[in-house]
Amino acid sequence: APDLPGHGRSDGPALETVEDLADWSCDLLDAAARDPATADTPARAEMIRDFLQTRLPRHCEDEEKALFPILIDHAPYNATIAKVIEMFQAEHQAGMRTVATLCEGLGRLETHKTLWSRRRFAVLTTTFTTSWRRHIDWEDSVLLPIAASLIDNAELREIGIGMAERRGLTYPE
Repeated sequence: APDLPGHGRSDGPALETVEDLADWSCDLLDAAARDPATADTPARAEMIRDFLQTRLPRHCEDEEKALFPILIDHAPYNATIAKVIEMFQAEHQAGMRTVATLCEGLGRLETHKTLWSRRRFAVLTTTFTTSWRRHIDWEDSVLLPIAASLIDNAELREIGIGMAERRGLTYPE
């Protein structure tokens, strides 16, 4: 059964970035949608569901509660930044609606039950993974450069420390 690379049975280095974890989780989700009947599907489904119900909401919450308010404070009258934030918030909301249905299907796979519709599950999976990968790319190419241009290093560090603490991690020095 798969587990996080570098954390037990799986080969490879530990996943260090949000991008790596998102890609790995999306790859697992895509594989489960392609062939939900493999022997390791229940373990994959459990891991993916855990990511979708635990890590993904934390990621969205970090942006919405820690980063977005600071961006707005630093550029309160910047319509472009407000639109970027609105876009990310809309993506968070749409993603979490899809997650609820995906988790229902993953729960069925975990317990060796038949999916309500394999095709619907595959479409939801593809929709979600495509959107989530794009979301991470936009964070790296749009949102984080905006943050780096508006927020000084000390404040960025404080945001990072808070995000790490919410995950039970140590912020890298």
